[in-house]
Amino acid sequence: MGHTTFFAKRTGTNGDIARAIKLLKDEEYDAAGIGGINFYYYLGKKRYPLLEAQQIKKATSKPLADGSFIKPLLDLKAVELAQKLQLLPQNFNALLTSYLDRPWLYAGLRKAGAKKVLIGDAAFALKLPLFFPGEKLFTIAGILTLPVLRTIPIKYLYPLGTKQEKNTPRYNKVFSRCQVVAGDFHFLRRYCPDLTGKVIITTTLRKEDIAFLKSKGALAVVGSGGDFQGISPGANLLEAMACAYFKKNPGGITNEEYANFLEAISYKPLVQIFSK
Repeated sequence: MGHTTFFAKRTGTNGDIARAIKLLKDEEYDAAGIGGINFYYYLGKKRYPLLEAQQIKKATSKPLADGSFIKPLLDLKAVELAQKLQLLPQNFNALLTSYLDRPWLYAGLRKAGAKKVLIGDAAFALKLPLFFPGEKLFTIAGILTLPVLRTIPIKYLYPLGTKQEKNTPRYNKVFSRCQVVAGDFHFLRRYCPDLTGKVIITTTLRKEDIAFLKSKGALAVVGSGGDFQGISPGANLLEAMACAYFKKNPGGITNEEYANFLEAISYKPLVQIFSK
């Protein structure tokens, strides 16, 4: 693949959609990644477009990545590595923060030997103390509610800006029943209680986020965004880099090309084991 240098710049907008649109129109770039919001929620064979994300998408004709094409590759590599390092106990229970964000992670955890994977979308996004014990029941609930949920502004569903730094422990009982917690880091940070002895499989980690998980007593953390000098970036950034590299839109890049790209940038999940 020759030698390629990427210049990446991160600009936060605190969940301000209008500001994100303005940035996409004004800035110079080959491809852009967008974090904290997905273009679609995926459920079974259906996809539900998020209203706000689609507005952002219309702002630019350049490749715009939300990470959803590369995420399945990254997340499953993280689960595989956790399994290879024998971090996943026999017949473990797992908590998945959001199925709509990562349905493949549910399948990956089951394949890795999870006895049960609790689905936390209602608890983490809607703040309802409700956990689904499996995908069948969740799919029924999703089909009934997604036509409305996809229109709700993201600020009501996802911690943005300074809210990402606050930890308000909730759902103690559910966390205590699970040995593995997987999914979006901001949801996890927002509500996690004590994490003693738990293995965390998550995304988008800065050094202070890793220190936070350690302070909560986690046994180990696996960051699916890779390990770039101790930082694990968001999937949207890696996907945007692939778009710039191949000069294609995210959906125009094949799985094989994504895999080759990850190999070229020496991608491997970030792993920190705090205590055995």
